[in-house]
Amino acid sequence: MKRRRRIPSWLRWLLGLVMLVTVVGSLLVGGLMWQQEVLVQRLLTEANATLPGQITLAGSRVSPFANFPYISIDLEEVHLYETKDLSQPPLMEVADMYVGFDVWAVLKGNYQIKALTLSEGYLKVVQDREGRFNLLEALQGPESAADSAAAPLNLDVQRIKLRDIDLHNISEATGTDVDAFIERAQARLSLQDVHTFVGLDAQLEMNLIVDGDTTYLKRKPVALQIELDYDSEQTELRIFPSELMLAGADFRVEGLVALGRNPYLDLKVDGAKPNFDLLIALAPDELIPTLQGYDNRGEVFFEATVKGRLAPGRLPRLEARFGCAEGMIRHRQSQRSVEGMAFAGYLRTVADTGGLAAMVFGLEDFQARPETGIFSGDLEVKNFLSPEIDLKLRSEFDLNFLVDFFNLEGLSDLSGLVKLTMNFHDIIDLKH
Repeated sequence: MKRRRRIPSWLRWLLGLVMLVTVVGSLLVGGLMWQQEVLVQRLLTEANATLPGQITLAGSRVSPFANFPYISIDLEEVHLYETKDLSQPPLMEVADMYVGFDVWAVLKGNYQIKALTLSEGYLKVVQDREGRFNLLEALQGPESAADSAAAPLNLDVQRIKLRDIDLHNISEATGTDVDAFIERAQARLSLQDVHTFVGLDAQLEMNLIVDGDTTYLKRKPVALQIELDYDSEQTELRIFPSELMLAGADFRVEGLVALGRNPYLDLKVDGAKPNFDLLIALAPDELIPTLQGYDNRGEVFFEATVKGRLAPGRLPRLEARFGCAEGMIRHRQSQRSVEGMAFAGYLRTVADTGGLAAMVFGLEDFQARPETGIFSGDLEVKNFLSPEIDLKLRSEFDLNFLVDFFNLEGLSDLSGLVKLTMNFHDIIDLKH
C-alpha cells in the first residue's frame, strides 16, 4: 500500500498566503465596487463646489487593472468647463479617465490619486491676451490663487498615461495654434503651493497653425522628453534642459517663458548630427520625399537663442547659426554625388519690432564639388515681406551630371558644360 506524500509545510504556507491575498483582494475590489458611486459623487460634488470650472461625467465603474497595482475607477465621458456655464463648449473632453487609488489608503479615508490614465479625447488650452490660461482658470481661478497661502493645494501623481489625445495650445495674442495629436505619452504632475511641475515623455504629430492657416510645419512627427515648472504667482514657465526629436533630428531646448500681460521668451535651442537630418526636419512636407531619395553625410550643427517680447506684429530677438563641414549628397538611383559640401549660415532679426520685415537669412562661403565642376557662393536675404536678395555665385558643371543628380525625367538628351558667374542684387515685391 503506497504512502500518500505529504505536502511540504512551506508550500502549504505559500498556498495559504495566495488564497488569503486573493480573498482579501476580492473583498476590497467588491467593497470598492459597492461604494464607487458614492465615492465618485462625493469627490465630484466637492470638486465642483471648490473649482471655478465645472466637471461632468456620464457614469463610472471599477476597472481593477487599468492602473495596476492601483485600483482604478473609470470615469466615463468626462467634460471640463472653464466656468459653471455649461452652454459653452468644454475645454476638455475625454471618453475614459481611469483614476487610480491605493486601496489600503482608501480604507483609511485617504483618497490621494496615485495614477491617472486619459483615453480618447481632446484638451484645448487657450492663453488670452492678458496671459491667463483657461485650464488654470478652471482648476484654480483667482479666488484659489488668493487663498493659496492659507490652503495650498499639493498633489503628486507620478503615473499619468495619455492615449489618443488631441491637444491644442492656442495663443490669442499671437494668433498661433500648436495642434499636437498624442498617440501615447507618459507624464508626471506635481502641485506644490504656487508651482506646477510637469514631466512629459510623448510621441506626437504636430501642426502649427497661424491666423487659421496651416504653416509648412504640418504632420511633423515629434518625440518629447521635457520637464517644466509653472509658477502661478510669477506666471512664468521654466523649461529645464529637455530633448526634442523632430522628424528624426534631435534638438536640446531650455529656457524661460513669461506668460503675463507682457509675454516674454528667453530660450536656447541647439542640435548636432553626422548628416542632414537637422535641415531635412525643418523642410516643408512636399520636399521631404525628394530629399529622402538621397544619401547624405556631414557634420551639421544648429544653435539658436530666442529672446524678447511676444506681441502682434512683433517678434522676439532671434539669433540662429547653422552650418556643415565635409558634407556629401548622393542620389540613390543614379549614384551621382556632390562632395566637399561646406557652408555657414545664419537667421536673425535685426530689430525687436518689424516682424518678418526685420528677418535676415544668409549662407556664407558655400562650397561644393560635383563630380565634374565646381560650385561656390554667398547669399543674403533681408526683409521676408519684401525680400532684398544679394547673391554671389560661381559655378561650373556638366549638364548630363545635373540631369542624373536631380533625376530630371525627359531631359536625358542634355549635354555640355555650363559656366556661370553671377552677382545679383534686387528687391522682390511679393505683393505683385
